[in-house]
Amino acid sequence: MMAYRLLNRIFVGVVVVASSLAASAGIRPNGWHELKTTNFTLVTDLPVQEAKLRIQELELFRAVVLKVTNAEADSGGLPTKAYVFSRRKDFSQVTKKGGVLGWFRSSLRGNVMAYSAKTTGLQNRLVAQHEYVHSIMAASGAVYPRWYSEGLADMLGAIYIKDGRVVIGGEIVGRIKRLSAGDVYVPLSRIISKEDIWNWNVYLASFFYSMSWATVNYMYTGRLVGKDDHGKNLPEYLNLISKGIPSLEAFKSSFGISPKKMEEEVLEFLTIKRRGVLAIPADRFEFDDSLQIRRLDEKQVLYEIAYLMVERNPKGARKLFKEILSDDPSNKRAAAGIAVSWQMEKKWDTGLEAAAAALDDKDHIPSLEYADMVLLFCMQSKRSASNERLLLTAISEYGKVLVLKPNDPEAQIGLAKSFSLLSKKLEVARDYAKAVLHLVPGDAEVNYLLGHIFVQLGEYENALKYLLTASRLTHSERLLAMIRIDLLIINAVDGGSSD
Repeated sequence: MMAYRLLNRIFVGVVVVASSLAASAGIRPNGWHELKTTNFTLVTDLPVQEAKLRIQELELFRAVVLKVTNAEADSGGLPTKAYVFSRRKDFSQVTKKGGVLGWFRSSLRGNVMAYSAKTTGLQNRLVAQHEYVHSIMAASGAVYPRWYSEGLADMLGAIYIKDGRVVIGGEIVGRIKRLSAGDVYVPLSRIISKEDIWNWNVYLASFFYSMSWATVNYMYTGRLVGKDDHGKNLPEYLNLISKGIPSLEAFKSSFGISPKKMEEEVLEFLTIKRRGVLAIPADRFEFDDSLQIRRLDEKQVLYEIAYLMVERNPKGARKLFKEILSDDPSNKRAAAGIAVSWQMEKKWDTGLEAAAAALDDKDHIPSLEYADMVLLFCMQSKRSASNERLLLTAISEYGKVLVLKPNDPEAQIGLAKSFSLLSKKLEVARDYAKAVLHLVPGDAEVNYLLGHIFVQLGEYENALKYLLTASRLTHSERLLAMIRIDLLIINAVDGGSSD
């Protein structure tokens, strides 16, 4: 749970307010199925035949994205679970906000996407698919400039299937409206140069995303309507970026025109009423279409939905977990879920007590939830005297997880963080962090952690390698601030350069 809280990305413009939700008055727990393919698990209350089409579309989407991005795999083999709701109001009750179109969550436990099947057009899947594209790009470990990363994720996130063809480059109406609104403006040269937009207001950020999408879309499809084929220059541009050349300099060198000229071409392209799209026969993309289907009982559905909603609606999730326990008092996962719901409300003492009571020698999940909760509490707490005792408790529980589920990445990263916080067994912490990084080489947080552990070990050359990689992979000001601290330590102790 801790990992996905740090990485959770919900694309809504307002804060989601939690309120309680009774299962009897909300989501129907009957009629749900779980469908499994090689790369996806689909949990849905759609009719089985429609659900089959949905999961096959996800496999096809993945195959297209891998092909376009030249990625070898996604998320280091971590699973992706998609929740698709047949009724929009059910999805809204989970998110507790009607304006949420979909969301994607990435963690070491696996990717999760959720959306309603009844939202019109591309909206129901665009946000989730946009973020899934990011997960594939990150899994490769390659470094992309922010504008290209966001623009490509938008373009590929809007992929749809029509008449047996995969359509790439379709328009996103909201993006075009933002660019034509005329109330804000950011020159393309600044967009190309900008890596961190965390302090931009919502209108400037929206313009950034919209212009990034429009530029990438133009580069890939402009040639279809007689425009210059700028797409052929993208490999050179990305190669220069990988060598550390500043984005604006690499742009001018690769495309041979100024950002201002490119901007004019992009905006002129958007005025064309019938813009070209790439329509590729779906049978050109290979994927394993093997499928397993099972019907979920009501208790399983309640747990899946409660776990899905616990972060943004802890009271509602707690009610569902309690409903499970009323029928099955021995269900330790539901008891652990209640503990997590208290944690989400910052009621640490209640949460920790409930998590400890939920431990089960035969199930790794309650131990993982308890250890994550203890670790997160220690990371936020200033009570250093009690932290060491608590961290030793977390280490013990993570150890139990690895006995029940060897090589579990959440337990491994938890151990690496715990030993790092204690400044003990740093070689062990290093090895655990390396094992997880092998699974997710493009994860900025894991690269930072490994770099930080090398700083603690006094191995500054190795530390620089991972810290600088983390700085290129992240746009988080919080993480960048921590990276800067470690770089300052290296410079002060080693006299080296972090430029």
